[in-house]
Formats: sequence, structure tokens, C-alpha cells
Amino acid sequence: MTVLMHGVALVFLLIATLQDLKKREVLDWLNYGLFSYAVLYRLGASVVSNDYNILFDGFLGFLFALSVSALFFYTGRWGGGDAKLLMALGTL
Repeated sequence: MTVLMHGVALVFLLIATLQDLKKREVLDWLNYGLFSYAVLYRLGASVVSNDYNILFDGFLGFLFALSVSALFFYTGRWGGGDAKLLMALGTL
């Protein structure tokens, strides 16, 4: 299952990279799509395996990515799309 998770993340990152290089912005549907996939994947995996640490680990990853992306966003290093993409990856 982790191969599927990594494959989806790689596809989303490739599309986001191409968008960012072309238009200098990351589209919201990519960020929200990856975040939704991450939450649904973790929720499904935790229900199937009856282990809710999988869901909790995603939440901790989100919080860590939120702190890093907020730091980069508010210091002017990144835009909002980059920060949202990192939060989605942290959840994944």
C-alpha cells in the first residue's frame, strides 16, 4: 500500500512542479486533492487495520509541516500554494 501512496504523491508533486515552473503558482485543486487523498487513505488504513496510530501519525505530520510551512510563508520564502503542498505531504 505504501507504493500506491508514494506513487500518488509523486504524480501530484510532478504536476505541481510543472505548474510552478510554468505559472509560478501551485494550483489549489492539487493541494486540496492531495490533502483529501492523504486523509482518506490514512482513515481507511486505520479502520482496516484497526490501528488508529496511522491516523494520529498523519495528524502529527500535518502539524510538523504546518509549523515549517508557516515559518517559510510568513518570512516570505514561499507562497501559499507551496505551504499547502507541504502540509498535504506532511499528512501523507
